[in-house]
Amino acid sequence: MKKKKIDSFPRFKLFREIVEIARQRSAPEGTYFLDHKVAYEAIRKIFEPEDQSSEDNIFSEREDQLGLVAIEITISSTLTSTNSEFYFELAHTLRDAIRPLKTTPLFTLSDERWIEALRIAIVYLENKDPQSTSPFKHSHRHITFAHAVRFFRRKNINFPVVGDKAQIHQKSVTDMIVELVYRPLAALGDVGSMTAINAQLMGRYDLSLQRVRMHPTPDAMGRKMDRSLPFGYLYRLGIRTLGRRRDIVLPKKMLDSLTDALVSLAALYDVEPFSIYDFMFPPLRQRSLEVLRDVAIYDEIFTVPQCHPDLIEDLLGHLFKNIFNRELFKDIDWHVNDAVEFWNLLVKILPPNGSSLFIKNSELNQLLTQRIGPSAAEKLLAGFILQKPNSAYRLPTDAGTANTRECALAEATNDRVWIAPLPFIGPAFFSRLVTLCGRIDQSVHEQIGKNFEERLYERMQNVGISCIRGNIGTSKKILGEADLILETPETIVLFEQKKKGLSRSTNAGNDLQLAADLARGAIHAVNQLGKLEALLVETGKLMFVDGTELHRGGRRIIKVVVSLADHGGLHDSAVFRNMLDSLRGAILTGNRKLTIDQERSLEVANKELDILQKHYLRFEELKEVGAQNSFGDNVIFHNIYFIEHLLKCIQDPEELISELLRGHRTITGTRDAFVDFAFFQPSKQRS
Repeated sequence: MKKKKIDSFPRFKLFREIVEIARQRSAPEGTYFLDHKVAYEAIRKIFEPEDQSSEDNIFSEREDQLGLVAIEITISSTLTSTNSEFYFELAHTLRDAIRPLKTTPLFTLSDERWIEALRIAIVYLENKDPQSTSPFKHSHRHITFAHAVRFFRRKNINFPVVGDKAQIHQKSVTDMIVELVYRPLAALGDVGSMTAINAQLMGRYDLSLQRVRMHPTPDAMGRKMDRSLPFGYLYRLGIRTLGRRRDIVLPKKMLDSLTDALVSLAALYDVEPFSIYDFMFPPLRQRSLEVLRDVAIYDEIFTVPQCHPDLIEDLLGHLFKNIFNRELFKDIDWHVNDAVEFWNLLVKILPPNGSSLFIKNSELNQLLTQRIGPSAAEKLLAGFILQKPNSAYRLPTDAGTANTRECALAEATNDRVWIAPLPFIGPAFFSRLVTLCGRIDQSVHEQIGKNFEERLYERMQNVGISCIRGNIGTSKKILGEADLILETPETIVLFEQKKKGLSRSTNAGNDLQLAADLARGAIHAVNQLGKLEALLVETGKLMFVDGTELHRGGRRIIKVVVSLADHGGLHDSAVFRNMLDSLRGAILTGNRKLTIDQERSLEVANKELDILQKHYLRFEELKEVGAQNSFGDNVIFHNIYFIEHLLKCIQDPEELISELLRGHRTITGTRDAFVDFAFFQPSKQRS
């Protein structure tokens, strides 16, 4: 009995239909197009309009369409084990031929120009000297995607592939996938699963950075051939096993099968870059949110927020300053100093090799009681130790229900407590403390934001970097606020700080929430900086309310956004710059019925994107004649953890600026600023 086809490749199907029409026509007269230059020129002449300005510049969309055709050909031929090289070569031949054109028409059956172009391409491919050009190569990214689909089908887990997307959201399919990837971990129990995960983490732990190198390593030469183990997803699944007893002892073969299943599942989401250039160029505007969503899902699958443990103690003391003096905090049995002592205890007992730790509840209680007393110890442990964390977490798209970001400690079997690994525990501990304080008084979030701004200013002063901050304008008319401004004889750096991070549903791939998070956070910060930059360029100075004046004096201006929360791959310079270029002036609309809160979020997002577009246009008006830079070119986005890392490694403001700019224009594909800094400046690691 013949197997029913469940896959569909609409772009390839349309392409094949047009090719068949072209093949039925007689060959073009006059030449056999033996040379690719002649063939390409003939194809381009078909599409060149008499007036190039009469059509929109939509070349990249058309070129992308042919690229997507080629992707579908690769996936289809790999899944069916059929030879479609002729179609693959044709698609790439056309794609290369039209690359220099500003415009091309939509790829349709009704447009005779495509049929004519294909006739030329077919004749060229049939007659060309095979030694004159190299054959086009299938991307290992798309081959391994198809291999992942076949892996699950061999396990009798069948789902359709439509275009270049795996449709795995049907409940029966997700149930079978989750059974395949989670059951072995659950069978191991919490100790067994975390022991296996520790082995993976320890193998990638960098002692000098006190950081796990979790990110996949893309390639600059197109030689990457395999998918990577999704460390982030594995870690989150491991957290779900906490509190679960061992069922059986799994043979090594079954553990190896689990690794294959995890790698294959991550491949289905297809968010792992194979080349360092995958995110170097801006996406089409209509795909910009899709690309950013993929970055967020990538972080959920492959990474976990990390922080050098030395930083947390300092952050706790500064960011929670004055909060425990509030009226609502008077009746609680612990203080921020107790939380700092708790943190220091955790750092002391955790192994220095990147692995997590199980400890008897009574032992942890005793150790903490010795430091802060029984009442405070009891309350802090009750607040920090989570019960059944990630209980509803199954797939990366379940991030909205997960509490990984606050899971510093969790209840385990046999009256034990699990403590997160040293690189991961800092961000989780900090987030949990913010949550606990927020439950007592919601307004603490605003105070933490203010303390964050003051703290970076003090930190700069402490390392000998002179800077200024304050309201811009006059006492009667405030034009804006400068969180922090650093200046050298050659450069002025404008800093804007943001406490707001990404919500859980953004990490789950909710593009609407992603837009709202970015608009209220990073994009709003860029708009604030744009306002100051325009004022500085237009008037030549910034005048503060206290009478202080900052004169530009022809100096270069850099805009830096510093977030309190880790935004993962969105900190990557190319990703962030492309985001600004693609989203400016865009109007976001929901493709489903929205709640009142969602409509408000969308309204806020569109307002910020409109302001962003105005900054781009204003920048063009103000910049020097002949300058090629745009508004987004001098924007840098980092979290406080990396800024702190730099401040511990540099000697003066010039060196700080140099290191910020080094990472800004260097494309490595690691999406890890710490690893990049260590690679380019191995002698400047923190002591």
